[in-house]
Amino acid sequence: MKRDLFKRLYSGSITTWQEFNNDHEFLELRKNVDPEYEELFAKTYRAYIDGDWKTAGEGAAKLVEQRPEDGPAVNLNKIINTKHNRKTPETWKGYRELTSK
Repeated sequence: MKRDLFKRLYSGSITTWQEFNNDHEFLELRKNVDPEYEELFAKTYRAYIDGDWKTAGEGAAKLVEQRPEDGPAVNLNKIINTKHNRKTPETWKGYRELTSK
């Protein structure tokens, strides 16, 4: 079954997203997902990667306000707003080195 899935994915006859949307367990996990929150997170993360930390900082603050227990949003907020005060580091390459696991 796994081999067949990879064949379909690599041949382009189905996308990962299509496969996920046919998976009942995946759909159950996502039933309470807020599309507006996901969109804000995506825009915030894109601004972070692109080096627009002013925009990313505003988005990260909103994300944490909406969901203070969301680990990825809290971490992004700490990096952008707390550590760097919404100022993109001069050495920014679109990613940051991980300092711990």
